[in-house]
Amino acid sequence: MKGCIVFGWTASKPLLPKECGIADKTTTVWNKGFMNSAPKISRDKKWWGWLTNNGDDFSRTDLVIAPYGKNDPYMTIKWAQTSWDFSADSRKVYCIKAYETSDNGSFLNDLYVADLTTKSERRLTRGGRIYDVAACPDDQTIACVQYRNGAFSIITAGNKWLLLADARPRRDWQAIFRVVIFSCQDNGCAHNGTAGLFRAKDSAAADSAKNTVAQTPEYMLATTRCVNGKGTVCIVGTESRKLSMIGTGAAQEENPHWSKDGRIYFDADYDGTFNIYSVKVDGSGLSRHTDAPFGILYPFTDDNNTMLCASYAGQEFSIASCELASGAQYAVPKQYACSFSDLPRPKGT
Repeated sequence: MKGCIVFGWTASKPLLPKECGIADKTTTVWNKGFMNSAPKISRDKKWWGWLTNNGDDFSRTDLVIAPYGKNDPYMTIKWAQTSWDFSADSRKVYCIKAYETSDNGSFLNDLYVADLTTKSERRLTRGGRIYDVAACPDDQTIACVQYRNGAFSIITAGNKWLLLADARPRRDWQAIFRVVIFSCQDNGCAHNGTAGLFRAKDSAAADSAKNTVAQTPEYMLATTRCVNGKGTVCIVGTESRKLSMIGTGAAQEENPHWSKDGRIYFDADYDGTFNIYSVKVDGSGLSRHTDAPFGILYPFTDDNNTMLCASYAGQEFSIASCELASGAQYAVPKQYACSFSDLPRPKGT
């Protein structure tokens, strides 16, 4: 089961999806290899990228960065896996690798940073056991999901953080979080370079979320937390550390993306097939945006009413784009339609 945390943000003037209900057509962006996932776009709209096995075996992926709108790789980061993110200034990317062995011979997920100007890479952690990473819009903080003390925990630290043997993160949430991607939201507090961030005090939806958004100025995280075996979308305050469940808990809700239209997009298998849905920051207004017969995951929206995603068809995942439809109001089925069949039951005594 996959889940993620994201820093949520939006433009000062909300971008409204086109009034077209549910997207019915996708355009392939990248289909080299059969395992492609986690598409993202840099904040300056200069770059985009995704994880791809690019013809290699299933267990190994690389991170491809290309000029936005093109699929000719500008930089390929070998062995990148699980999660990655652009820095707030769009000059670097953070990614996770499990390539070099530790002192005891184990392959542990470590955090790396790559400079897009020099095309150089630097290792930031050693034995980090990191499973997801994202950069805060303040360009000062990164957040990760780390496996520690028997659980997946959310941690934050400075972007020059070196998690060596004696390193200590600034924040952590001890909980069963699964692989996180996270994006940051400014809740009424001005930060340099973040004028376009979502401000809770200017949003009617956020004002109505009395128990959802913390009242003190802080960045917010959207994440997926494992509850009773199902991933459920929730939000967390980075300073208050208050966690509020905003998902339905009725299915696997994964890979949340806090979009510039103020909604949180994610994929879920309510009816047995993963498609893209969204909710308001208070958990209301559940809408469905795609109706793919074989599944769509990893939503990421841009400024042009376009959504990137990983689309499944023909026994492979491809990076695709589609129109960001306004969505159709969705009622969760009373019975969960799991994507997988139950295990066979033994017969006899």
